[in-house]
Amino acid sequence: MIFSKLKGFKEPKTANWQHPDADVRRAAVDSITDENILKQIITTDSDSLVRRAAIQKLSDLDVLHNLHQQDNDAEIRECALRRAVQLLSATKESTSLAERLAWVKQTDNTKLLEQLALKAQASELRLAAIEKIEREALLGDVASQDAVPALRLAAVEKIQQKSTLERVYKATRSSDKQVSRIAKEKLDRLIEQEQRPLKIQSEGEAICKRLEVLGRGKAAWSQEQLEFSQLQQRWQAIANEAQKPLIDRYQQAESAFLSAWHDHEIAQRQQQEQLQALDSQRAGKHDLCQYATATLEELTKLRDTALPCDIADYFARLDTWQARWHELPALSDSKEEKQWQQRFEQTLTAIRRLLGQREKAEQLNYALRKLCEKAENALTRPVKSSKIKELKDAWQSLAIPTTEAGLLQENAIRFQNALQQLEQHVAQQATQRDQWVQQLTAELQNLENALEKGELHTAIDLEKNSIDLLSKITGLPTAQYKTLEARLHESVTKIREWRSWENWGVLNERKLLCEQAEQLLAQGADDPEKTAHSIRKMQEEWKKLGSISNSQGLWKRFNEACNKAYDSCQVYFDQQAQQRQANLQAKRQLCQSLEDFMAQINWDKPNWREMNQYLHAFKKEWHNIGATDRKDRKPLKECYDKLAGQLERKLNAEYAANKALRERLIQEAEAAQKMEDTAAAIELTKAIQNRWKVTVPGQRKMEHQLWERFRKTCDVVFDRSKHEKEARKIAEEQEKNARTQKLQQCAALCEEVEQLLGLNGSDLADALMRLKEFQAKWRDISNLYASEAKALDKRFYAACHQVKLKAQLQLLTEDQMQLKLLAEKAALCHELEMATHKGMLTPEPMEMIQSRWSQSPVLENMSHQALMQQRFEQALSGIIPISPEAKKARELLCLRLEILANIESPPEQSQLRLSLKVAQLSDALSGATSAKDKVSELQSLEQEWYLTPACGGDDAEGLENRFSHAKAALIHLILNPPSSSKKEENAKDAKTSGNATSQGDMK
Repeated sequence: MIFSKLKGFKEPKTANWQHPDADVRRAAVDSITDENILKQIITTDSDSLVRRAAIQKLSDLDVLHNLHQQDNDAEIRECALRRAVQLLSATKESTSLAERLAWVKQTDNTKLLEQLALKAQASELRLAAIEKIEREALLGDVASQDAVPALRLAAVEKIQQKSTLERVYKATRSSDKQVSRIAKEKLDRLIEQEQRPLKIQSEGEAICKRLEVLGRGKAAWSQEQLEFSQLQQRWQAIANEAQKPLIDRYQQAESAFLSAWHDHEIAQRQQQEQLQALDSQRAGKHDLCQYATATLEELTKLRDTALPCDIADYFARLDTWQARWHELPALSDSKEEKQWQQRFEQTLTAIRRLLGQREKAEQLNYALRKLCEKAENALTRPVKSSKIKELKDAWQSLAIPTTEAGLLQENAIRFQNALQQLEQHVAQQATQRDQWVQQLTAELQNLENALEKGELHTAIDLEKNSIDLLSKITGLPTAQYKTLEARLHESVTKIREWRSWENWGVLNERKLLCEQAEQLLAQGADDPEKTAHSIRKMQEEWKKLGSISNSQGLWKRFNEACNKAYDSCQVYFDQQAQQRQANLQAKRQLCQSLEDFMAQINWDKPNWREMNQYLHAFKKEWHNIGATDRKDRKPLKECYDKLAGQLERKLNAEYAANKALRERLIQEAEAAQKMEDTAAAIELTKAIQNRWKVTVPGQRKMEHQLWERFRKTCDVVFDRSKHEKEARKIAEEQEKNARTQKLQQCAALCEEVEQLLGLNGSDLADALMRLKEFQAKWRDISNLYASEAKALDKRFYAACHQVKLKAQLQLLTEDQMQLKLLAEKAALCHELEMATHKGMLTPEPMEMIQSRWSQSPVLENMSHQALMQQRFEQALSGIIPISPEAKKARELLCLRLEILANIESPPEQSQLRLSLKVAQLSDALSGATSAKDKVSELQSLEQEWYLTPACGGDDAEGLENRFSHAKAALIHLILNPPSSSKKEENAKDAKTSGNATSQGDMK
């Protein structure tokens, strides 16, 4: 070609994976990492081995899934399945766990899911597969054998078959209590479902039997109705599952009872109507008797207090009741009618008797009240001793019956108080009279002195005082009184003479007052109040100047000016009068609104807060309205005091009751302080706080003090809880520190045990003795905090297990090498036997096998060497007899190994397996065989297997694969032991270790 002539040009080579030779392509696949090339090889290559090699390198799960589902080659499908299981099960693959989980959740490949449920390393993958598989047998295996408790639980939850549940229950009864319990519960439910029809039939017959006798006996219908409802509820629980004959029977019994119940209701209704007709006849008589009885009780209760209405009203009420009684029809029962008549008449007679007594008592009380008023009025003027005697005689003349002493007690006390005050008044009069005589004597002396000195104005003032004192003096001896009167008359005569000379000065003052009044009129009434005050002041000054005969003209002038000035103020005062009238109407309306409010109050359930607020608002508005005329103030005040006082008394009573309740709540809170149980004390205190309500508040200071007492009392309880929490927190912190220290010691012990794994030789043998010391220390420490030390516990016992295993492996290295050599010789014999059986033995492979046999060292046990040599030579000769005895021996070894690995055996050998397990158990109980660990048992079975002659025939390879599968399962079980309690682990430590297979050989 033209390009071949160019310097340095090389023709491109064909890739090895496209090489014509299938062996070359197969070898090239091992170095390919490109997924696309691998997919192309799988799709286009014609050689099955090359495709399988590419599948073993492929990581695309979707492609593997399609190959398994659609490829025509059965080996390709199986290889794709194995690779998919490998990818999904592996722990170190490029595909993340999340992607693998998502792929498993999408796939419906039952076979793949079953493989994953058994072989996947990640527990999450096994769980996802378990959730999608339905095969009961596989679920039973997972529930019995999986190492993760959560997966065992998930598997047992999906099992529905009774036989599988029984197998799981037996297998986990002693190893996994939770799985065993769930399996037992599901078994019980299945058994219950099987027995459900019989229970339904039995329950239905019992219901029908009881229902058929209802309504026929003499039991109370209310009880039978209740029992009927209960039977209906019991029937509803089974109605959907009952058979038709039972349903028909129930419906017939139910209809019969309902019919009987209907007849009973009709009879009851008729009887009730008769009773109602009779009750309507009694109702009127009963109401009148009740009214009369209530009135009698009211009068009896108010015997010593004032009645709410007049006695005439009570008599009118009695006449009305008696008229209504005669209008009522008589009862059909004459005896009952007579009883009602007697009761009514006796009550009316008692009421009339009480009213007559009350009427006489009130008349007497009226006379007493008038006598008390007469005695009290005497206190306002001078009294003589004869007046007191006259009042006492009048009191004695009133005949007061002892039966009415309580009613008249108030006036009696009032009269006695008035007498005492009169007697004190007479005594005070005598003392006062003496004082006035002394004062009058002194005033007369001063008056006479002032006249001698010519002090007229002083004398005029002393004259007035002396005249006033002389008018007050009563009961003074006549001679003494006339002496004083004569002295005063003489001084008054002198004053009159002197005053005639001073009239001309008074005229000037009067003229000045006229000018001031006229000036006030000219100024106008800018301030009516001030103007009126000035007018009154000038009028008082005019009066002080006295009266003279020639001042009439000035008086007319002064009076006209004052009147005109006051007329300008009259408009203002008229407006004030109108405002007072408006205030009067406003206050009357306010009283009416309060009366209406009180009439609407429901005293059975009063709203105290609303009533208190209304009263405060009422008082505030009352005081804001303003003044009224003097004549209207008293009736308004009486109305105010009556209405507001009535409401205040109710509020005060409620305030007292509410305050007493809150005082009791404080006492209860103080009692809660003494409770030893703080939590109960807090709950009680909270309940007490919820009961604390203020219906009518008192004074702000008192309310604050009461609330502070209550709050401080409650705070004592809550503070105690706070202190206890702090103490618990300190104790928990100390416990936490101690727990942390113990956990650190546990971690240190784990590290020391893990360091023992680095020892070898004699040091490792000595490590076993130290391991026992570590285990004793561990039991002392970890038992204190089992929940926190769970992870460390697992770590410690896992390390102990590895140390013991390593020591066993070291001690048994020589025996293991011999067993390995025996296994190699047995493998050569098996390979030669299979090649001979299949007719594939050629000289070249035979020479290779002979060379390997000759190079293999001789076994130390010569009998074993002789047996293996005999088997090899027989296989080499090409004559492999079919031996039933050898086949039976090998099948027995497979069974023993499957039992040891706890895996299933072929169904046809289930009976033989059961017999073998019974025999093993019998030997163990009788002591015929000594206990061995699984490693020693495996070694023993391997040695027997290798020394057992070949059985020949087509079954040889199947038995060989069966033994290998059981061996792999047992090795997996040994390397991954199920979790067990410390007691079981300690028991396992106590066992003497036998021979064991090396860990490297197991892998």
